[in-house]
Amino acid sequence: MRFFNDIKNKIKDEYRVIDVLPSAILVLSFFLGGLREFNEWTVFTVMFIGIVILFRNKISIRKAGLWAVFALWILISIFFSHVPLESFWQFAKYILFILFLGLTASREELSLKIWVFVVFSFALLSAIIVFHQAPNFNLPLPNNPNYTAAFLAACAAALVLIIISVHSIRERFYSGVLLITFFAAIISLRSRGALLAFFIVSMLILIHRKYYRAFVFSLILILVGIILMPQELLGEILKIYDPNAFQRLNIWRVALEGTYLYPIWGYGAGGFEKLFAQLKFPAYDGLSYFGHYGRHAHSEILNIASTSGIIAAFIFMAAFVKSLKFKSKSNIYTDIAKVFAITVFCQSCLDVIFYSGSLNLLFFGSLGFIASSSNFKNNQKTDKTRNIILFLSAFVLVTSLLIKQNYNNLCVRKLIDMP
Repeated sequence: MRFFNDIKNKIKDEYRVIDVLPSAILVLSFFLGGLREFNEWTVFTVMFIGIVILFRNKISIRKAGLWAVFALWILISIFFSHVPLESFWQFAKYILFILFLGLTASREELSLKIWVFVVFSFALLSAIIVFHQAPNFNLPLPNNPNYTAAFLAACAAALVLIIISVHSIRERFYSGVLLITFFAAIISLRSRGALLAFFIVSMLILIHRKYYRAFVFSLILILVGIILMPQELLGEILKIYDPNAFQRLNIWRVALEGTYLYPIWGYGAGGFEKLFAQLKFPAYDGLSYFGHYGRHAHSEILNIASTSGIIAAFIFMAAFVKSLKFKSKSNIYTDIAKVFAITVFCQSCLDVIFYSGSLNLLFFGSLGFIASSSNFKNNQKTDKTRNIILFLSAFVLVTSLLIKQNYNNLCVRKLIDMP
């Protein structure tokens, strides 16, 4: 495909380490299991701190915008948190992701092209693994198939954009084959959130590009497919026969109750498990949790609202929308980065896929590239204020690791214990 050949030729002609760095960081997170466990986070954070120090003049702090306000709100909310140590850990995570956004926001177009290529490559690798190992999956991002499905959905939605943007029949054919491959992999993983996110973003793309006939035709095709599909297969895909498949609604209700009780500062960032236990049970037995883990609200926005307050949730959404509205150069790669971010955000509203650090990197990294495309050739020079902010951020990250390492020793009780 000429689309990917362009990326390959650019890398060959203009290769620099800094251009590959954002994608290399994302790949590192893949090798570390998607950044879910503390040991994975420790290795990644230490390496990331080294990168921040070495490439501090390549990080654009000014592009953080409302994300810096969001991080500040999380920091202040720690003083009102019922689980302050856990909240500090969550604050440190946001600092890391915002720094990554600052790194991608200072990069040039070549770095964005490499980013797109790496994300697509990972999605294709994931699809191959899904088909090879079905029905017993050992996925690149373990513990939850929704994480892998999120990458597949983001790339599938981006392929819809590519198909309607390119003019070559050959490129459209190859893109269509990839789209069918990714879509089939999502169905195999039975990720309803990924399917819905892909559907929503794809329809938005068609409407935004004024492909109204294609929009109507797609809706008709989907409805016909649902009608003609055997009920057993449809039930398998949508998990209709799974008694726990729709219990997530009850968890959302608990999250709304928590938001009502703690509307301003929330219960405390990272403390949803304890909030859930207190609202759901007179005595938490660790077993009866609607068939789901209660570590989070299974919706990023509800999770933020219940643990950090309604204002924090609004700041998060406002920062996301503002990041999409950067006056960027109109090109296919920037639009793909927008599709990546929007698709991941849509799915996160239905499930906390941001529990995986890799998906946070995809989200914040893509938003950074959107900001960078508005000024590819005009990166910041080193300044003292930025260096102070970066070194303070590194201090926060190191401190958070030490706190998390000794969490149980620093707390009178564990997070899930009742007071």
